[in-house]
Amino acid sequence: MAELAKPNGSPAPTQIARTNEPGNPAWIKGVSENPADRLRHARERLTSRIVSELAEDWQKHGSEAVARLRETDVAAYVRICVSLVPKELQLDSSPLSGLTKDELAAIAQAARNAIAKANAAAAEEGSSEHSSLCTSGLSQ
Repeated sequence: MAELAKPNGSPAPTQIARTNEPGNPAWIKGVSENPADRLRHARERLTSRIVSELAEDWQKHGSEAVARLRETDVAAYVRICVSLVPKELQLDSSPLSGLTKDELAAIAQAARNAIAKANAAAAEEGSSEHSSLCTSGLSQ
């Protein structure tokens, strides 16, 4: 490395350390080692080129590749599909979304009454299996 003379006239160091130590003559406060920011611009150009080439390839072969993946590796296909779905999915068009808690409770009670009535009718016919299946999901 080239030797630099210190401003006070003392002999220059034989090797300059590239550390941010106080008094280091090679490190000038506020001066960038990469003033043109070439590395960042190079990365941006590379990323842009990769994305555009990938998009072009997808236009040509994307649907065929997806179809082939679906046929050859169903698990990977499903994993990709699930990864594209948002973690929280807002469903605003629910038929129950406009109901109050009291209305929902009334609907649940009506469903329980209908199940009890169906179980009673099934008991008369001797179907105990039907009874246990109907009541298992709605008991409180």
